Amino acid sequence: MINVIATVTTQPGKRDEVLKACKVLQEYSRKESGCHRYDLMIRSDDANSLAIYEEWDSRNSLQMHMEAGHFSAFQSHVDRLVKDVTITQYEPVK
Repeated sequence: MINVIATVTTQPGKRDEVLKACKVLQEYSRKESGCHRYDLMIRSDDANSLAIYEEWDSRNSLQMHMEAGHFSAFQSHVDRLVKDVTITQYEPVK
């Protein structure tokens, strides 16, 4: 199992457009093989800060997700709309 936490800070006034794109990405991603969870969240104290929490079967499943056409389209669309993106991968402690 691979867990991912992606944090996104949007440009001022661009949050709604980024959220719309994130919801489309979420819909496609949840249908991908190996995806167990794909949750979109808004930070409680900063409406321009978003997080995506993901759970994947394996690194291979995650890699296939990152190579999918809908992921590339998402990246191209939101690139100009965000100030900062951080993607961190985690593995469960056994």
